[in-house]
Order: sequence, then C-alpha cells, then structure tokens
Amino acid sequence: MSGQNPIRLDGGSTKGRVGVNGDAESVVHDHPSQIPPSMHTSGSLWIIIACSLGIHVLCLVLGNSLLAGEKWENYPVHASVEMAGGLIAFFVAMLLLSLDHRRAGTSYNTWISGALVGMGLLDGLHALVLVGQPFVWLHSAATFFGGVLFSMVWLPSRWAEQVSRWWVWGVFSIAMLLGMVSMVAPDLTPPMLVLNAGGERVFSSWAIALNVGGGVLLVVAAVRLLITYFRTRNSDDLLFFLHCLLFGSAAIMFQQSQLWDITWWGWHVLRLMAYAVALWFLVLTILREQTELTQMSADLKVANRSLEVRVAERTEELTALSNSLQQSNVTLETSNKELEQFAYVASHDLQEPLRKMSSFSSLLLEECGDDLSDDGREYIGVIIDGAARLKALVTDLLSFSRINRRGDELTSTNANECFDAAIYNLQLRLTESKAEVTCDALPSVVANVSQLTMLFQNLIENAIKYCDRKPRVHVGGRDVGEEFEFYVRDNGIGIEAKYFDRIFAIFKRLHSRHEYGGTGIGLANCKRIVERFGGKIWLESKPNEGSKFYFTIKKDTT
Repeated sequence: MSGQNPIRLDGGSTKGRVGVNGDAESVVHDHPSQIPPSMHTSGSLWIIIACSLGIHVLCLVLGNSLLAGEKWENYPVHASVEMAGGLIAFFVAMLLLSLDHRRAGTSYNTWISGALVGMGLLDGLHALVLVGQPFVWLHSAATFFGGVLFSMVWLPSRWAEQVSRWWVWGVFSIAMLLGMVSMVAPDLTPPMLVLNAGGERVFSSWAIALNVGGGVLLVVAAVRLLITYFRTRNSDDLLFFLHCLLFGSAAIMFQQSQLWDITWWGWHVLRLMAYAVALWFLVLTILREQTELTQMSADLKVANRSLEVRVAERTEELTALSNSLQQSNVTLETSNKELEQFAYVASHDLQEPLRKMSSFSSLLLEECGDDLSDDGREYIGVIIDGAARLKALVTDLLSFSRINRRGDELTSTNANECFDAAIYNLQLRLTESKAEVTCDALPSVVANVSQLTMLFQNLIENAIKYCDRKPRVHVGGRDVGEEFEFYVRDNGIGIEAKYFDRIFAIFKRLHSRHEYGGTGIGLANCKRIVERFGGKIWLESKPNEGSKFYFTIKKDTT
C-alpha cells in the first residue's frame, strides 16, 4: 500500500536492520555482490517492454499481410495458456498478501492482489469452456474486471488500509458468482459473438467495448505504477507496471483480431508474457527472501558468537564477585563473632568494678556520712547513681549483642504465653503506675520465647513510661497471609512523624534523662528482635494522641 517502506530489487533493501541489542540501526544497503544477478531488474524490464511492443506490431503486420485469413484452432494450447495464467495470478496474489503483513512488496499490495485474483479466476473459468457466448464473455469480463480493479491504485492509500482484511475475499466471491452465473445462464449476459455479412462469427461491439475499456483502464493503472516507481525506486512497482502495460496492450489488440487468427494468438502471447512477469516477481521475491535469510543467518551467527563471549565474560565476573562476596561474608561473620565475644567479655568484666564502685560508695556514705559535708554526700550520691546507670547500660548492651547469637533457635512459640510472661515481669511497674493492659487472643508464631517476651515487655514498658495520664495499653493483631501483624496501642504522649525512624536507632533519645529514664536501647532491641524473626516493625503516632506500634512475625503453620 502507498506509504509503506518498499524493498528494492535493483540495489538492496531500503529498510534499516535491527541490531542485536534491539536498537534500530541506520539504514544498511546490502552490497551488490550479495544480491543475486537476476534481481537487478530495471534494465531487463525495459527490454521486455520493447519486445512486447515488437510482438504487438509483428502480429498486426502478419495478420494483415502474409498470414491474413490463417487460423489455428487449438483448444488444449489455449486452455493451457489461460489456466497457467490464472494459477500464476493466484500464487502471486497470495504472496503479495503475505508481503503486505511484513510491510514489503509493491506500494499497492491490496489493490493488485485483488485484481490478480479477479482476473485469474475468470481466466481459469474461461479456459474450461468451448468457443461460444460464455467463452468470449468470461474473457471480456476478466479483462474489464481486472482493469477496474487495477485502476484502484489511483485511490487514496487509506482506503486500501480500511478494506485490506476482506478485499481479496470479496473480489474472489464476486468473480466466482459472476463466473458461475455466466456458465449456467449464458443468456443473461450481453451478446459477445455476432454473424457478419459473410456468415462468420465475429466479436460484437459489447465484446470490443469491454476489452478495449479494460485495456484503457489497465494502461491508466500502469501510468500510476510508473509514477510511483520513479518516486520510490521500488522495482516491484515497475514489474507490475509492465504487467498492466502488457495486459492493456493485449486488450486493445482485441478489436483487431478474430477467433483463432494470428492477431488473436498475438494478444494471448502478450497476456502470457504479462503473467510471466508476475511469475518473475514471485521468483525474485523468493530469491530476495533467501538472500535476506542467508544474511540474517550470518548476522545471527556473529551475534551468537558475540553473545557467547559476553556471557563467558559476565560469568567470569559473576564468579569472581561471588567468590569475593563469600570471602566478605566469612570475614563479616568472623568479625561479628569477635564483636559479640568482645561485647560479652567487656560487659561481664565491667560488672564487677561497677558493683564495687556502688558497694564501697554506699559503705563510705554509711560509715563516714556524718563526717562529710553536704557536698561530699552529694558527690557520693552522684557516684552511686552513675554506677547504677552504667550497670543498666552495660546490661542492655549485653542483651542487644546477644539477640542474634547462635543457639537461640526459632520455633513454634505461643504469643499468648509470651505476653503473660512479659506482664509477670512488669507486675511491680504496672502496680505503681496503675496501668490497664489488655490483650486479644494471639496465635502461635515462628519465634524465640525469651526474645518475643522481651519484645512485648519493652513495648509495654515504653507505653507506660511515656504517658502523662493513667496508662491504657492494648495488644492485638490481624492475619495478613503467611504472617501475623501484631500491634501495641497506648494513650501516651505520642511521637512526631519526623522521629519515627530515629527512635529505633541505638542510643537515640527524644527526651532528656531527667524527663524519662532509660538507656535508649529498648526500641533498638525491639527492631533487632523483629528483624531476626524475619519481620518488620513500624508505628503510627501523633503528639498527645498516643502511639500504635506494629510488627509482623511469620505464623506457625505446623
């Protein structure tokens, strides 16, 4: 159809090839040596045109001189010529439709394939009947029908796009119906043969008008195809220019001929040449596609080799990276073990000096308190308080370092029992604060008993600590597929959204030690415990409206 990218037969493809990475490359013209010699068609076509005109003139001269009055009545030869032409027309029409799906072929694939099917079908039916009314009528109808269909190349290209899906089948149906009616009821068709003054059957004015009219339309179509060729340099358009020109010439010769005379056989030769040109198109297309497939196969082999090299290089890189990561993991695991051991030893070794500092400071205050000034007693109190806070910090650090320690296996854990254990540990704190703590029924999850208890205990203790009214805490949750989403809701002082991430970091406090006690490790412990269980922790909160801490743990499905 008009406007599509043509494929040239006389110098290569005008389409760009697509690179192995999927990116459109610039237009690549095949080297002439890669194109079969038969595909350089332009010069050959002009030679065929000259020969066809010579045959035309020769038949006219012989028919009116040396061979005037001579006739050769041979049905087998005539039927073979017409049937061969019809079959070629069908094959070429199907090829054009196939090429149209690949945006190749002529600039008018839809119109030309329809015209070939209509002419080919009627010519095939014409070959099956003997001389008489249907014989001439089917030939004349094929010529006129083909002329009308070929001349549609002058129509806007968008029309072809709108009818392309059903056009050829519509033409086939109409031509078949016309042919069948003509053979079954020939009296319904215009008279094609009449008797002249000498008593011979000659072509009627209807027959001459249909043939000459069809011939003129074919020449008009040929003009359009020639104009398009000079614009696109698509040799497929030039081939069908020649096809239409030969058919048009043969149709115009019809009025100068009689049944079976030399002129009559002359325009049959021209029609056979026209179908031969269409057959040539079929052969050239096959050769062209073989050449393109060969080139594509060669390009694919090159691309495969390149891809194999790249895959080998990338595999090598990934192997090296994997080895490096394994080494890094080993190093990191060793470092973690050393750090855990260091934290344990350091925490353990600090316990005794801190205990002595606290004990001896208390003894000093008890035995010598009356001899000390007020400042001295205050200083000793600071030492005792500092030792207590440092002991609490060391204890919390030791707990933090032990969360990921090996040996604490994750097993089926009853969350209700862990909640009860946490409440038991916080009993004194709950009594002092008069807090109300409630809980929904909780499922069994894949966790560690002591750490899940610690998680509940830290979150409930935080809810009680950061509350300026009677604390009310509720623990609940919901099923979210493979996990259970817990929540701990309180009525405390709340937290601003900008601090949501900060509160889970170790030693990050939002309030001074004088306002709220603690070491700043509690929520960091909660985050580390939840992540060890394979879940995540987050919160929703607004200042003075309380907080709601969420965390997920995988459900026990055993």
